[in-house]
Amino acid sequence: MNDSFALLSALEKLKLFDWSTHPRWWPDDDPFRILVEVVLTQQSRWEKVQESIGHMERLGMLGLNELLAAEQWRLASAIVPSGLYNQKAQRLILLCRNILEDFGSLESFMENVSRDWLLRQKGIGPESADSILCYMLGREAMVVDNYTVRLLEAFGYTFEHYDEVQNWLQEGIDANLEEVLGWEGYGDLVTVYARFHGLIVEYGKRHAGKKGM
Repeated sequence: MNDSFALLSALEKLKLFDWSTHPRWWPDDDPFRILVEVVLTQQSRWEKVQESIGHMERLGMLGLNELLAAEQWRLASAIVPSGLYNQKAQRLILLCRNILEDFGSLESFMENVSRDWLLRQKGIGPESADSILCYMLGREAMVVDNYTVRLLEAFGYTFEHYDEVQNWLQEGIDANLEEVLGWEGYGDLVTVYARFHGLIVEYGKRHAGKKGM
């Protein structure tokens, strides 16, 4: 495997995901739900996150103002399945409060927020920031996670920092962008990055502990 374009090509050929259901892989379309899911997914499984989301929905917490109106202990109780519930409840409330204070509304946040602002928020690291940018906001951000690092290590690629992995992934795509954008359903760079990350995760979940492709 010479570059990330070769990796994306190989993953796409495996037909790991039905894009007709979710063209950009993330299985939610509501922006605020995605924001909450990104935080809850940290060190947790998707199934557990959805249990927490279900509890929040039944309690009427799935909105910026609604979450801020909730008592922290009640939010923590709702998201117990996701783990680290006290910490995540505190960080969700702080994040929502900062969104309201700095942007005035969720809509303004979505239009004006920067990656730097996200990285300044407690509990939001590069992976979470790029997930918010890509899946919630529809911006060109390639997400790097543990599945990505492990897969690249299986091919002999090692990196010291998140940004180095991200740059490697983006460089191969950028060098072959015209061809990739010609693939069915890959009409823009946001979709390319979203699908690339999604395919890596889907492959990782199916082949945990195995090497190569």
